[in-house]
Amino acid sequence: MSTIAPSPLAPSSQVAQAAQSSSRPTMPWDDSFLGSFASLLEQLPNGREPTYNDRCRIIKQAHSITEALYYPAGATLSPGEKQQKALTRVLCYIMAEQPWLQKWIRPQDVERKLSRFEWAPDSQALAQTFGFMAPVDAIKAAREELKQQAAPAAATPPTPTTDEQALQDQAMRDTEAEESTAAKDPAKGKGKAVEREAPFDDIEVIYVPGTVSSDATNAINRNNIYRISVESVAYQLEHHMCKDMTRPWDTAFEILHATDPHRLLEIQRHGHEIIDFAPHLLDNDNISLLIVLLIVPRSEICARFANSGIRVEGSTMSHRKSELMKHLLGWLTQEDKWGFDSAANELQKKIKAVAGPKGKTTRPRQYRKSAASASTTPQNGAAAWTNGAGSNGSGSLGGSVAQAPGAIGGSFGQASGGYGGFFGYGGVGGVGGASASGTNGASGASGSESVPPPPPGSSGQ
Repeated sequence: MSTIAPSPLAPSSQVAQAAQSSSRPTMPWDDSFLGSFASLLEQLPNGREPTYNDRCRIIKQAHSITEALYYPAGATLSPGEKQQKALTRVLCYIMAEQPWLQKWIRPQDVERKLSRFEWAPDSQALAQTFGFMAPVDAIKAAREELKQQAAPAAATPPTPTTDEQALQDQAMRDTEAEESTAAKDPAKGKGKAVEREAPFDDIEVIYVPGTVSSDATNAINRNNIYRISVESVAYQLEHHMCKDMTRPWDTAFEILHATDPHRLLEIQRHGHEIIDFAPHLLDNDNISLLIVLLIVPRSEICARFANSGIRVEGSTMSHRKSELMKHLLGWLTQEDKWGFDSAANELQKKIKAVAGPKGKTTRPRQYRKSAASASTTPQNGAAAWTNGAGSNGSGSLGGSVAQAPGAIGGSFGQASGGYGGFFGYGGVGGVGGASASGTNGASGASGSESVPPPPPGSSGQ
């Protein structure tokens, strides 16, 4: 039986007790954050339905309010608290911006030449027979098919709508609005998808990074670039590791203190698959770049790109990272960035220790035909990012990490069942999940395991 050993930076019980007796709030960080979100949501004029931009803005405002409460300006923070604060901020911004939405698949842009998808040389004709005039149309259709395939398994009895479900529904409507627009008028009127099943695993695209000029971009040999099926891209967007996250503080804490080999390898797999099958998510103004850089070293990202025939310099990745930190997160000094950088170094060292010697980069040609089945049906302790069924009267989506039982057992075992309604405080976990105390869920691990005592900002206080 594997046991989670406390991280060297995990807060001690003395620190937690001191924090409780201080002026800092003792309510779980995520509950305070969600309460702020609810309050801001009620301030929308005329009670109108929040738009994508409203949701993004309100989440960032709620984060700013909560961060100021738990990490006041001038307060002395321990190294562990700095890491927790930094990663929570990154995850909140990822949750707000939803980089998995189709708006991040950019059309060809002659001014900025940002990264984009193009048809693989011999896939355009096949795609057009199904009415897909541009790669984005095929990817949207593939996502819709994945949703339909998952719908029967996800069918549950109707439950009263909670505030959390309303937020999740809004996020779904953001995606569905884009898909419905594409279905009505794919490729801006150039064609309409026909009503027959398309072979999404056979329709392939390539990722062509931006260059200094259009001539340089046009000179790229498209035949040397690794082909990705549109189903592979769609799968990554639909199963992004942060897509269903609703408790960023708890998620950050679990990542920072993960020690189980299965969990660490699962985190590594998420990072590798974004690089290999959704390279556009590493665009220079996309917040998902930071979650990948947390998991995978810059040199390895560039090596995997090079193995795919994509030329991206290490300096380019560093520039993109610094621009995101400076303009989006407001981190201007090395002290501001220390929490994230040190967390990345520690996590990557732990992953390297369990992953063993780095071998040649290999990938399945079609993601869905190989790795997809393993990722959607965890076995032998593999992890899956899932929604737990909440309780505390109203019920809610958990958005935390579930570990399937296996020979060694899940590492964190937190099939967290939410937190007592989206804005309920101190709720009880849902079916087979953890309670709001942050302990292991019954179905989350095989046997009992120990976890480090969470500090006051977690759901364990």
